[in-house]
Amino acid sequence: MSVEPYVLTDAEGATCEGMIKLDGYPMPSFMQDCTTRGKNFFAMRNWKIRDDDVVLATLAKAGTHWVDPIVYMLLTRKTELSSERKFTLFDATTEENFDKMPSPRILATHLPPQYLPQQLDEKKTKIVLVLRNLKDAAVSLYYHTLNMHLFNYSGKFKNFLPLFIEGKQPYGDVFSYLREFEEKMNSEPDRICLVMYEDLKMDGVREIQRIARFLGVDASEEFCRAVHESCSFHNMAEKSMPEQERARFFKPGGSFYRKGIIGDWKTHFTVAESEMFDEIFAQRMAGSKLKFTYSATE
Repeated sequence: MSVEPYVLTDAEGATCEGMIKLDGYPMPSFMQDCTTRGKNFFAMRNWKIRDDDVVLATLAKAGTHWVDPIVYMLLTRKTELSSERKFTLFDATTEENFDKMPSPRILATHLPPQYLPQQLDEKKTKIVLVLRNLKDAAVSLYYHTLNMHLFNYSGKFKNFLPLFIEGKQPYGDVFSYLREFEEKMNSEPDRICLVMYEDLKMDGVREIQRIARFLGVDASEEFCRAVHESCSFHNMAEKSMPEQERARFFKPGGSFYRKGIIGDWKTHFTVAESEMFDEIFAQRMAGSKLKFTYSATE
């Protein structure tokens, strides 16, 4: 088990800090020293899981902070955002804090299955998997990396994109992530609810109803509409975090919520970059049945 600091350098010399490698896997340090972060990471496999836990597995910048309250409202039968409940990223917490979380717990994570607690498989814990087209995900992750104090990054998108494709950015190879979860969906189809970010944007009430059925929640269309309204992008961005707390994590203007739209990649990718990305995607995802939406008109 190896733990080492990790500084990423793009083609023009801009560095991305605040990361570590754990057995070669790149992750944010979450402002913890290597020893502490490594200890937590490698211990996660043995953490205890409750029978009513639900996993929210998402690609980084695929709607984690959007879907988390949706799942929570469905599980608790409430339609209001609770100021008392704080979002917890499983990847960044400690076993002590994890054990203190009140049920129902939502294990929000960007980690691939191989790093998650073993008891999740033993207990057949339900997984809500949220994916987003990788072009928009790349753009969103770029701005997230650019705007967080932790990473201290000032590079250009054209230089960040190759790092994303090569899996050198926080949370590593996105293609391997998709492959690993698709394999899990094929072997345990009843255990995973696949939610596409774009479907949730375009037909949110229907998708929330589908998530409710998967979770075994008896939710009326009226209730799901109320959840959809409470968790609108505008509401979530407005109530995401107090200004003082936001300033701790982000540079001026930064936030977990930027645009939340489909197709923003078109204003960032050149034609050549888009074609190159499509070619690599076709190679890396050959044989995959996953379908992604790249425009709201599709």
